[in-house]
Amino acid sequence: MDVCKCGSTPISLEVKTAGKNRGRWYLKCPTGVCSYFMWDESPHPFIKHPEYAYASIMPLSGQRLNSINKFRASQRDKETSLTKTKVRVAFSVISKDLIGIKAERNLTLDPVIANIEHIEWSAKYGQWTIPASVPMYNLALSSLPTDTPNLLIDIDPIPTALLDSIIQRTLSAQNAGQRDLSDLSYMESKWTEFVGSETWIKMGSSIQRNAVRVGIERNCRILFGNENGIGSVQQALALTKVYEEEWPVMVACPGILCQTWKREVMSFLDLNEEEVCIMDPKLPKSEAFKQTTTMKRKRKEPSVRMSYAKKMQQRLEGAYESDSEEEEEEDEYTTTNNVKFYIASHEHTAKRRNEIRAQKFNIMLCADSHYLKSWTKGESKFICTLLQNHSKSILICDSAQSCLPVNMYTQLQAVAPVMFPKFEEFAKRYCDPKSSVFGPTHNGRCNQYEFTYLLDTNIWYCPRLDELKPEFPDYVRQNVCFSIKKNAQLSKQVESLNIGSGLNLEEKIDLIKELHKKTGEAKKDGINEYIAYVLETYKRPKIAFVYRNEQVLRNLEECLKSKRSKFVNLNNYDSATETCDNYNKSHAVQMILIDMNLEGLDVSLHCVDIEVDKLTKF
Repeated sequence: MDVCKCGSTPISLEVKTAGKNRGRWYLKCPTGVCSYFMWDESPHPFIKHPEYAYASIMPLSGQRLNSINKFRASQRDKETSLTKTKVRVAFSVISKDLIGIKAERNLTLDPVIANIEHIEWSAKYGQWTIPASVPMYNLALSSLPTDTPNLLIDIDPIPTALLDSIIQRTLSAQNAGQRDLSDLSYMESKWTEFVGSETWIKMGSSIQRNAVRVGIERNCRILFGNENGIGSVQQALALTKVYEEEWPVMVACPGILCQTWKREVMSFLDLNEEEVCIMDPKLPKSEAFKQTTTMKRKRKEPSVRMSYAKKMQQRLEGAYESDSEEEEEEDEYTTTNNVKFYIASHEHTAKRRNEIRAQKFNIMLCADSHYLKSWTKGESKFICTLLQNHSKSILICDSAQSCLPVNMYTQLQAVAPVMFPKFEEFAKRYCDPKSSVFGPTHNGRCNQYEFTYLLDTNIWYCPRLDELKPEFPDYVRQNVCFSIKKNAQLSKQVESLNIGSGLNLEEKIDLIKELHKKTGEAKKDGINEYIAYVLETYKRPKIAFVYRNEQVLRNLEECLKSKRSKFVNLNNYDSATETCDNYNKSHAVQMILIDMNLEGLDVSLHCVDIEVDKLTKF
């Protein structure tokens, strides 16, 4: 081999920079002292790459040996590997009768899917369908060509919990005709006891009675998703009545509705004031659940201390009673606990979760369970854990039908925690997750047919609007009861107000106006809190506020303006009809303020969902 200008033996290197000479070999001075350079053309020109020749004619350095091995490995992979097409095949439960199969178009896979036994193309669902049975599902899985060299199939199977529900439904259908009618199960006996009872008679609607039946079938773990005013409160209370032997019941609701719930429980279940308790958040832990009625024995008249000689004389005559017996009798007490329902706000329930858990309630009821939609919020997790730990849990959410799947996850966990224990699996299947610079978002919907099936069969009772129309032709209004703070000055004025104490008509009117003003001011905070609750809960509700005092009107207007809610004021006879017509047709105006001083007003407000009367007695 030639030597360079400095007398050293040149080294051979490969060109690695991009260009036409990439891959060629050249000779250069190993020390870099001289500018020796020459292309290395020693390998045979028909060899694919020079390293094959160098491997046979000269010893290899470590650098060249690594380069040769990498090149040989890359060439071997190019010659032996075959490009595979990745195709996703997703199975889902469409309904109780059908399983859907969605697959990407592929010339190899399409004929295989079309030849699966009992498979049909559904134009309605836009996918292949097979009968909803476990054998047919397993047959479809086994028919997929998983060992084809040019095809990589990504199978998205049906969750195990949904498959179990299909198996249970199939078994119950098979055993329905084989059972002995005299052998009633526990759930069937509960339903039999409920039919014809006083509670059954109170619930005049078949929709409401059917809700109780579904609740019994699911062992009192259910979410009532009726729209507001259809009777979900009565359904939940009737279901608790079925399990009366397991009372007391723990009720968690919005703080503004604690009084409303107390009134509903007492009215529907015929309970006394002492049997329904609103938990006081100011009570210490040891007294939170000790709502007791203490009865003390009647004490005897105190005896006069007698001399020893007189005591001995009475003892001989048999008429002496010792002082110690009197003291023992005076210290005896009888304590009873008659509370059947405990009511607390969501915040109070979350804070006292440990005490509630220690009471070991069998039945827990969570009203307005959309409060739990934020599954990352601590209070929501605490209440959800309480509901999971209770053997019987009832949830009420009148906005469930419009909730996104991500907002239903916590409620689903509270009713059936075994369905989707991990949020990531739930979100991937139903929430259509998207990537963003701030992380994944889950504000979408996907696989909706299966999600609806999951809710219908395992989570909620939510009749459709077409089912409700025959029995609920008109809107049912919501009656709200507010709890106001005690005001000593107001109490004295109310007590001193005696309209029949010889006052003339003008004086009576002045006193009534003053009473309206005072009661309206007392309820200001409650009304403002309820407005905030309604606007957060419902989608664009129509609310009518009734007032008789100008100060009350100004308070309402300030509150609504702060919430940026559009409203109109019905305070004029001339424009009353036009105002009501515009309010009924408008989708932007939510609130209407009605002056009750307009007597004999004949207008129609058929679109109102909720009416709030500022004059409700307290």
